Amino acid sequence: MFNKKNFIIPVIIISMFISVCTSMNVFAAINLAIYASAAPTTDANGNVWVFFGTGDKTDPSATTGQERVYAIKDTNSGTSPYTPASLMDISSTSAVYDPNSTTYHGWYITLGGAGEKMLAAPVIYDQKVYFTTYTPSSVACDQNGIAKLYVVNYLTGAGQLTSGARSEVIGVGIPSGVVISTNPYTGGYNAYVSTSAANFGTGSNTIVPNDPSKHSDKSKYMIYWKDTRVQ
Repeated sequence: MFNKKNFIIPVIIISMFISVCTSMNVFAAINLAIYASAAPTTDANGNVWVFFGTGDKTDPSATTGQERVYAIKDTNSGTSPYTPASLMDISSTSAVYDPNSTTYHGWYITLGGAGEKMLAAPVIYDQKVYFTTYTPSSVACDQNGIAKLYVVNYLTGAGQLTSGARSEVIGVGIPSGVVISTNPYTGGYNAYVSTSAANFGTGSNTIVPNDPSKHSDKSKYMIYWKDTRVQ
């Protein structure tokens, strides 16, 4: 039997993705590719936040350019798009964003060099943003490369891993997006990531990251978001 709901969901996601891509001067200004869907959510004050990153899925082995991950507080109801100057650069591990800032409308992190890129959509859960990156190997004929997981506070960009860091190496190969599995009895959860290659001699390509997984608040999932600046 044809299920209308299953048909509509991907259409909504594609529409949301196009809205983000076509409305922001920030993309054209830095000339970076966006292939993964954006992930929207709301904060405690009802502000809409949109998260996305850059990375060319058609050429994952590229080692040129520096990609970025963006968190935009979309409070701009006018016709002017955001620009790079609208966001705070928190690429330094010690830098965090003040959600009450009147100067910046969100933050961005410039990923490391050597072609580190984001190839899967981010996931927002438990007031955190989970996303993975892939850095191709610099060794000739080595197709594995390095897979990383980032876990950051969705408002400030501060690292949320047990060590306090933003990211950790989770294996080799191209990583999937993060899948959250919640225990319905305890409220606790785990984050799972798979990679395209078995990791570190374990024979497995599924990783449970070093995440404290403290359940602090239920996430607010948005099923639809439209940039009002796009007609």
